[in-house]
Amino acid sequence: MTGASEARHEFATIDERLEARGTHPGGVEAIPTPGHTDNNTCYLVNAQSGETYLFVGDVLFPSRGIWQAAAFIEDGGDKDQLKASLELLSELSPDVVLFSTAVADPAVHLFTPEKWRSALVEASCSLDHDRASPPRPEN
Repeated sequence: MTGASEARHEFATIDERLEARGTHPGGVEAIPTPGHTDNNTCYLVNAQSGETYLFVGDVLFPSRGIWQAAAFIEDGGDKDQLKASLELLSELSPDVVLFSTAVADPAVHLFTPEKWRSALVEASCSLDHDRASPPRPEN
């Protein structure tokens, strides 16, 4: 069975590793968010409609109504880095967040700033197996 890092190198190459946050042509802001793996990046796009879209990949994900995060240690992931990345993302106020992973949940979610920050706290708490997640807010 091929490992995830072997498959990644077989099918994709990294032209440039992002070390710092920056805006690229077309107004796409690249935000390095290590922790899930060593080279995760999220992308923030301000649409002409005025909405802000955040593409988070696997940094966090909805799983049956619970927000979770996972650090893949074998691929360079690190729980402390992931927690710092989630904290960095809490400074943003996206209207729409798109995930590459979702377990029995939609991969696209609309957020208010409060619900976004709550999702990030819940995902951060999911990294601590010995600590219960905070109570979920009533809808």
